[in-house]
Amino acid sequence: MNRISKSFFPQWLTKDQGDYGTVISTRIRLARNFQDLCFPQAAGPKEQEKALQRIEAFTRQNVQLRLKLQRLQDQDETQRGLLFERGLISMASVQEPDKIALACTPGQNISLLINEEDHLRIQVMQEGEGLTTALETAQDLDDSLGSKLSLACHRQFGFLTACPTNVGTGLRASVMLHLPALALTRGIVQMLKAVLHIGLAVRGFYGEETELRSVFFQISNHMTLGRTEEEIIKHLAGVVRQVVEREEEARRILLKEKRQLLEDKVGRALGILTGCRMLGLEEALDLLSAVRLGMETGVIERIKKPVLNEMLLLVQPAHLQAFAGKSMKAEEQMAWRAELIRKRLKLGKKS
Repeated sequence: MNRISKSFFPQWLTKDQGDYGTVISTRIRLARNFQDLCFPQAAGPKEQEKALQRIEAFTRQNVQLRLKLQRLQDQDETQRGLLFERGLISMASVQEPDKIALACTPGQNISLLINEEDHLRIQVMQEGEGLTTALETAQDLDDSLGSKLSLACHRQFGFLTACPTNVGTGLRASVMLHLPALALTRGIVQMLKAVLHIGLAVRGFYGEETELRSVFFQISNHMTLGRTEEEIIKHLAGVVRQVVEREEEARRILLKEKRQLLEDKVGRALGILTGCRMLGLEEALDLLSAVRLGMETGVIERIKKPVLNEMLLLVQPAHLQAFAGKSMKAEEQMAWRAELIRKRLKLGKKS
């Protein structure tokens, strides 16, 4: 198998994260539109091109931002799939890339998405729980854009967006959480209901329009009207802290009262990953989750968190094919996925 360069991964994933445990990453997104153009879904090709050219000119004039613009129609499907799996574009943009573009910094921690649902989406990704710093980064870029471009903004309602739920601040803030202990101690359903009850949204691994099939969850604000950006962030951060505390308490219970259950869960995962020769994506994420839980609770020690972080992306279909350097059908992907995990986690070898 090929060796993997650190530059293959986005910066937020490879940066030294310390001991963040439950919280994997943070994303801030600000939706913006031009005052004199129809929203992308209603705009014709000329208006869409005009929006794209304005952002392209902005990136050229602000070279210090190091934003490199790429038109999605110039990328092949695997390259677009990489961007989707990294949370930078939607699946709709993978399938219909015309007139859509993405401007990214080298590490992909800051990006501008052009002509998807809105003319512009400012996106900031960060390792661990970094809502405040990520918001500040997005606001600085928003201020720079707003000083040079006329954005659609209503005196009473705030920023105008294609989707009514984004009107106001245009802010969508989300945090990716890993909650295996709550799932194992059957506390996950109650926790999710509580989060939904207080007006936040809970989504799966890929965010919007994805089902809750694993123990990786994205918690985000739902409404953007009537609150400031700082108020939205403060509310979300407070809820995330409570969820993290409940997950940590569930882990303490597992270690103190149900250690055999925990060790069995981790041991079975390692056994399957060591011996299997074909592995689907959903099963791979579940097994890697159990291994991650074992590492974070001290049940196992030889596997390092940076490797497990990288595996969250490497097992995804587009990343798997990019790593292999070829297009693969589902069955071949399953074989490559199983072998990749064994080799990257050094399973079947003495530590």
